[in-house]
Amino acid sequence: NYIWVKKGGGNGDDYANCFTNSNGKIYLITKTATSAQFDTFSLPAGGGLVQYDSSGNCLSAKALFNTAVTNSNVVSLTFIDTEILFYGSFNTPIFQIDTFNVTNNGAYDGFIAKADSNGNVKWLKQFGNSGNDFVVDLAIINNEVYAIGGFQDSINLGTIYLNSAGNNILVAKFDTSGNAVWAKNISCSSTYCAGTKIIVDTDGNTYITGNFSGTAT
Repeated sequence: NYIWVKKGGGNGDDYANCFTNSNGKIYLITKTATSAQFDTFSLPAGGGLVQYDSSGNCLSAKALFNTAVTNSNVVSLTFIDTEILFYGSFNTPIFQIDTFNVTNNGAYDGFIAKADSNGNVKWLKQFGNSGNDFVVDLAIINNEVYAIGGFQDSINLGTIYLNSAGNNILVAKFDTSGNAVWAKNISCSSTYCAGTKIIVDTDGNTYITGNFSGTAT
């Protein structure tokens, strides 16, 4: 049985992905073709972060991405305590999130960004070289960040550089400032090669899932 339903958007095509934190708050990553209304809050065209309480009352709406970025890139989020970690990939020349922006290195680049509970971004880290590089999933344990994704030929993680010809699955650990602690790759003999999910137990053991054809080492 439905308990409540809320509507938000504008006059064009509007999309949203939904996430909840441990406090019961609901966050939407939105993409709107025109200016949009969420209860009493207004957003310009582009991408934003909209926050609701568990009763469906809209608490805030913040513009985060410009229209060009949101139309062609993938953004997801997870939570570290009460703060937010955005992650995903982008292929536009400039990727902008809140007041931060970075320049694309080639095809797709991966990224991780940390924000407070209201979406005010504290830092943005970009990962990539000239090929397709992406972050697919994050796992958080003891305030440490573990990521799974992929890269082609090589990837620059800031403090760590991996070089492996062809398509690779990426597994990496980051500190709370977004600096790479360690990184590993699984090299695939085929173009079909992708990490899909990562989890970490309380002892720090990392478990991943993914897909590949041919061989993987």
